[in-house]
Amino acid sequence: MRNSFKQLFFTGFFLFAFIFAQALPTSIRGSALEGKGMFVRLTTYTDRISFEEEILAISEIDEKGHFKLDFDLETIHEVYLKIGNQSFSFFAEAGKNIELTIEQIEIPPKSALSNQKRLRVIWTNGNALNEAIDNFNYTLSIFLEKNFIALYKYRDSKLLQDFALEIDTKLKNTSSLNADERIYFEHYIAYQLADLKLAARINSNLALGNACFKNKNVLYNQPNYMTFFHHYFNQYFLSGKRNTNYNELVALIQSGSRIHKLLDYIGQDDVLEQERLREFVLLFALKEIYYSKDFKQEQIQALIKEIADKSAFVEHKKTASAILDQLTRLEIGSQAPDLSFKSTSNSKLDDYAGRYVYLAFVSENCPACENDLKLLETWAEKYKSNIAFIEVFVDYTKEALNDFAKQNKSQILQFSFHQDFEALNRYKVRTFPSYFLIDREGKIVLNQSKKPDENLARYFDFLIQRDREKSKKKERLFQ
Repeated sequence: MRNSFKQLFFTGFFLFAFIFAQALPTSIRGSALEGKGMFVRLTTYTDRISFEEEILAISEIDEKGHFKLDFDLETIHEVYLKIGNQSFSFFAEAGKNIELTIEQIEIPPKSALSNQKRLRVIWTNGNALNEAIDNFNYTLSIFLEKNFIALYKYRDSKLLQDFALEIDTKLKNTSSLNADERIYFEHYIAYQLADLKLAARINSNLALGNACFKNKNVLYNQPNYMTFFHHYFNQYFLSGKRNTNYNELVALIQSGSRIHKLLDYIGQDDVLEQERLREFVLLFALKEIYYSKDFKQEQIQALIKEIADKSAFVEHKKTASAILDQLTRLEIGSQAPDLSFKSTSNSKLDDYAGRYVYLAFVSENCPACENDLKLLETWAEKYKSNIAFIEVFVDYTKEALNDFAKQNKSQILQFSFHQDFEALNRYKVRTFPSYFLIDREGKIVLNQSKKPDENLARYFDFLIQRDREKSKKKERLFQ
């Protein structure tokens, strides 16, 4: 097994072929008889440090229960098939079409984006890579169930060696994988085993780092590599491990040092000999310390932005930009994300500039939403010259959206999200109800905002009175 994985880590030229591969049209065809009129979407992560969700495709399930998702893909990628709050993860391959059947769809409307439940999916055509990964994961779960205490309490390294040999034997007898699939699967196994060794402390930290990272390719789209990466480099600055000193790093950052100085400093770590890995670790560590009291957030933002603007590695530019957006979006005083939702009166969020906007994301059959909206109804008339109350209705079926469009009796401005999951992601909406308060200039005042029953009217009165006093001061100044 050991020789097999040594060979595995020196297959760099195959990996570069992945990185620079051309995007190919890929599709997923499926049936979901219980899901007529619902919408199925396919997502992935832009990267595995920010974990920002990217929507690859979305499709309505037709009257016959069929759907089709078309998207472009460059390499083997873990993707997520989602209907409401249910999801299923699997591995899609560039240019390879997949056929599947979805069973047992249920969408509790009270919290349609939270508490993710697993969809049941059956492959209706051959899918060798996903079947191989599923079999390995099942075998691994049985092994851990039987040997957890011996492995993690008593650090029985022979148990893990025997398991690795067993897996290696099965891998050699697997003939259904093509060359690309085999390499991906081998890395999937290798970094899962490395993560087990790290957790059980079977190998020294340095030995494990040298074996798995030093002068090896960075596998951005390999989930087990990135899981191991997170665990291995967790609290990298704070721990002061591997020839670095936390206080020295604090002094470097506080003095306004640029990225190249920080890269040189952490280059003292023997594991980080490769420039690409070193910068990736630095980016990961900068995100970790963003909320630390020892650093000014503006300085950390500037360093991440420098990577986003000047890095020699495309993956790092993309990841740094996503991290920067994630850290600053919805901050108090930041510009509120754009909303492309449609209202029942064809108005847009921009139409309410000059007024505060109290933005409520609600879903169908949500008792908390209903109670809160009743209270907002009583305020809509009272505050209408200063505050626009906007309700964004989120549901996943065409029938519910049509019913919503017909009922416009509320004094609250009603919008429907029309499957605009990107907008929900921009506002980081995961549960219902969710509330935001936006000022007269379109900037975030509260995130998450006070709920209607949390002295909200008193807070509205305070804001309006404060604005009046400011206006009077300006008038006196110009007089």
